[in-house]
Amino acid sequence: MARLIAVANMKGGVGKTTTVISLAETLAARSIDYASRTGRRQSTVLVVDLDAQASASFALAGDERLLTLIRRGQTLDGFLDRFLIRREEVSLKSLIAAKVSDVTHHGWPLGIGLLASSPQLRTVERGLIHALTRGGYSLEKIEHDLFKLLSEQIKAVSSSYDYVIFDCPPGISLLTEIALRLADIAIVPTVPDFLSLLGLDAFSQSVWTRLANTRGGLPAPRSVPHILITKRRPTAAHDRKVAELRRRVALGKAGYRIFATEIPETEGVPEALERVTSQPNYARKWNAQIRTHLVDLASELESALMAVT
Repeated sequence: MARLIAVANMKGGVGKTTTVISLAETLAARSIDYASRTGRRQSTVLVVDLDAQASASFALAGDERLLTLIRRGQTLDGFLDRFLIRREEVSLKSLIAAKVSDVTHHGWPLGIGLLASSPQLRTVERGLIHALTRGGYSLEKIEHDLFKLLSEQIKAVSSSYDYVIFDCPPGISLLTEIALRLADIAIVPTVPDFLSLLGLDAFSQSVWTRLANTRGGLPAPRSVPHILITKRRPTAAHDRKVAELRRRVALGKAGYRIFATEIPETEGVPEALERVTSQPNYARKWNAQIRTHLVDLASELESALMAVT
């Protein structure tokens, strides 16, 4: 069964989607390296886009293919609309775009699938809640039933993948909370500045506290959040904030863990997300400097996942 990873933060602009794409491609590329050494099969990664901005969907599929997926209803919002509102028999698995990435590694395509999103996701999620509450459902009942549905659907899908990565939108939506409950690990990308740390404190103290409450039969998250320092600059201000974060963790006062790996702010990161024909392979897409950090992060993540029972 796949290991489930949620990438979330209440604050926007911290690099959530960049983390999802770079991590998915790094895990897939590492798998190709492992398969070439051992002769074993390559691991596959599924990205589930929970963000109505659909940035991860665009970065992986490109505008033309994403538009086709949206027109065909092969999106998360399409699934919710058809299954819960129109009452059609449709499976999440049937809507996944398999082998969506055109990035290669040593001549092999990266094994990445996509459950896309579209700008209609926010409208469908809101409309679903309104429709069900008018039908007599409480918000607690809606959350419970939606969790059960997505849990069953993701379980059916996860037998075909080694990793499922949820790209959560800024803020905390109902779908984000479900993803955080489903995930083996939640990664919280965090820029080491004042406003981002305020958002991190709010996430830890309010959102995570609520999720840890298992009243209503919903499970608590399986592990504490794992903070990933992103957009790190070699400045005294960032040094102080990173030291503060790591000191909190060392003293056991944080309520979260923190990756040793830090992702620097570099021009190579946003450029890598632009879909252009000059970046057909993993090594050219992610330059050597950032690739080192990504490989370290993937190794840390795999160790952390092994520790989650």
